[in-house]
Amino acid sequence: MDVTTIEQIAGSQFIWTICSILLCVATLLYLKSENKEREKKLEETQKEQKVNQNADT
Repeated sequence: MDVTTIEQIAGSQFIWTICSILLCVATLLYLKSENKEREKKLEETQKEQKVNQNADT
């Protein structure tokens, strides 16, 4: 292998590493936002259930 080939391989691995990190960060941010939405829906459901229980009694 000559130096140019080694530099190309190292450069492509660097690019793939950066792309992988960006994908992981994007996935984590997406999961975090989805979790917040689920928590809000759960809280709303719990509030509705309390209201319904109080209305029944």
